[in-house]
Amino acid sequence: MLRPPRLSGLLALALLALPHATLAQRRDWFAGIVRKSRDSTAALSPGAAVADSSDSSSQLSAPSDTFPSPPSATESPDWSLDASGTRLHAREGRDLRARIDYNRVDQLLLGLATSPLPADPFLPRLDIEGSYSLGRSQWNYLFGVEQPVMRGPSLSLGARVYRLTDSDDWDLLSRAENALSALLVRQDYRDYFGRRGAQGFARLTWGDGASILAALRADDLKSLDAQRGTWSLFGGTRQFRPNPVIPEGALHLAEATLRLSSRAGRPAPRPGMDLRATLEKAGGSLGGDFRYWRLEAEHRWTVKIAPGVWVNQRFAAGDVLSGTAPPEFRFYVGGVGTLRGYDYKEFGGDRYYLYNLEYAANLGRHVAAFDQDELLRGIEVVIFTEFGKAWDSGDHGAARGSGPAWDVGAGLQTSGDGFHLYLSQNLQQPGNGPRLSVRLRRSF
Repeated sequence: MLRPPRLSGLLALALLALPHATLAQRRDWFAGIVRKSRDSTAALSPGAAVADSSDSSSQLSAPSDTFPSPPSATESPDWSLDASGTRLHAREGRDLRARIDYNRVDQLLLGLATSPLPADPFLPRLDIEGSYSLGRSQWNYLFGVEQPVMRGPSLSLGARVYRLTDSDDWDLLSRAENALSALLVRQDYRDYFGRRGAQGFARLTWGDGASILAALRADDLKSLDAQRGTWSLFGGTRQFRPNPVIPEGALHLAEATLRLSSRAGRPAPRPGMDLRATLEKAGGSLGGDFRYWRLEAEHRWTVKIAPGVWVNQRFAAGDVLSGTAPPEFRFYVGGVGTLRGYDYKEFGGDRYYLYNLEYAANLGRHVAAFDQDELLRGIEVVIFTEFGKAWDSGDHGAARGSGPAWDVGAGLQTSGDGFHLYLSQNLQQPGNGPRLSVRLRRSF
């Protein structure tokens, strides 16, 4: 373990901090984000929590640029700072990428990932990643190969071996913003477990908009302790919350994931829809210590109703169809990434549903004063409402006797990645007052 823990925090801060010291430089950086967001929106015109929303159920899930998915062990976002102050690359391209994380389990995690072979329709894709946790004094690794075997539709076969600090919370926010939240305000929005094992998979892809992934994997799951005194710049004397204890054992699992998208590889606010559905079977004839069937689906769509005016929606639901899923694979709603007006993971169970609706309008398109200022031209005003619920299938009182959790809110944001400020109000307990959250990406 790194002693004292503040050394790892200071190193993480140095790696993540913006290289802009003066107010004018920070204003120029923010104006660049706004300009980038405005330009990307124009190109699409034919059609206090710190967090970000681009990840999904497992580091080993098949990633897709068209549907926000987990920072997978082979294609997680390259995230260090570039000249714009939003992303850091060890080098241009995909040949060498930095891996940096800061959380209450690993403290500071540093590593490199490489895909050394050139991109070619029938060359294998080789992925190698190594990282070291300074807090746990442990190496993580991944070795993966994927070989295309057929075109039109494209079929590829692959395998991976790995040891990872994993989480089922990748959908809530990105690594980068969770690291910043832990580093600055001693708030970690993910729960972690150790995963060590191997995976074999087949991937069938049609064009840019459809794919099916079928995978078998055998994992050993391990409970990880939180280092609750991990250093934070503004955390004061409070400690990080504990990391949940999980039942350790062998997880043998078969899964199938369907992804459909009409955005042609471009994320919201491009008009279109994304669909992801995953079915998992653990145990039974596959062996292992856990036995369950689990289904989860999510549908997101964006509608452009006028120049610079968008409606974004998301509907998600999941069910443990049979058996008992380990606690790390149960469903939760509340807080960042789900219901912004509620506490983090306030509701949990083996079933859930969630609906989010946002109306966003670009102020530069509709307010003359904003259009005249480079800094303000790309700002959007957003109004949202969202409701959802998570409960256990055996709890008939919770399933029938209470309605969903519901909140409403408003905020300001850039149209793409950048700065997103939200104020949300819990409608079940209005006396609690509104909650303020800050995001560096869209909520969904």
